Amino acid sequence: MHATIDAQVTVSIDLDKTLPLATLAESLTEHHLEATILEELVKSLDERLVEAYCGEKHARGNGDCRFQRAGTSTRTAVTTAGEHEFTLHHVKDTAATGDNPTYFRPLEDLVKFDGQRIYQEDISLQSTELATSLSFRDAVAHGDGFTPMPSRTTINRRVREYGSKLGDFVRDRLSGTNADTVVPDGTKCHSQDDHCTYHDVNVTLGQITEDNAETTLLDVNVNEPWDDTAEDLEENEAITDDATVVSDAEESLVDAFETSYRSHQLDLVHVGRTLGYKLWKDGTFSLLLVPNTGKHNP
Repeated sequence: MHATIDAQVTVSIDLDKTLPLATLAESLTEHHLEATILEELVKSLDERLVEAYCGEKHARGNGDCRFQRAGTSTRTAVTTAGEHEFTLHHVKDTAATGDNPTYFRPLEDLVKFDGQRIYQEDISLQSTELATSLSFRDAVAHGDGFTPMPSRTTINRRVREYGSKLGDFVRDRLSGTNADTVVPDGTKCHSQDDHCTYHDVNVTLGQITEDNAETTLLDVNVNEPWDDTAEDLEENEAITDDATVVSDAEESLVDAFETSYRSHQLDLVHVGRTLGYKLWKDGTFSLLLVPNTGKHNP
């Protein structure tokens, strides 16, 4: 199906002034041309689809057709192009039976909205990408300079939704990976839920030595115990029975991956930290506060 959009833009420039190119670009942005084009495209497609079902508007004999025009409704959406309000046509199927809908919007057979959500997937993905490097609050503030952004609670909800989908995507494609080096680690993130203060975010990487030690994401999850992660990876043969596990000394993590065939070693960051802690705990290594620095030295 083809849709034709006829648009005309008139730009007035004072010839007595020299304008930076950036000013011209900003003026076009302020006119929301992307939003206008998107809205006109949807309008054109909607009209073409309704006409295909019901015939040309006001044409003789339309009243005898199976499909009848049945008014319009408004659909609000926010995309990276801006905020939109679409007027979409309904069609009535006068011969509908069984589970077939009597009323439907033809456009939805061609253009998919993200359920009943106002914020569509493009703006949601942009906001979740920002939230991986900023806080949810900062992601809202940062994105609002370019396009309307969801609230921080909406971004938080989408991050968890997409994180779950990412975890499922990874698991479905890792069967038989047989990584011989496993690097699991976890961190705590502040929670906005009433039932807990923190969420445990766990990530497991893997390397296959024979493949030039390329790193592969084996698992990512939230609030799942390490035992379940290790069991799933073993069942899917994502890691070998004699894999080397490199991590910190977290007991639940080490115990989950530990077998009689595997070796475990501390990563370089935690070697010094763990050694220093154990020496201090045994009374061999004392920590003295260095004046005016706030640092500790032996």
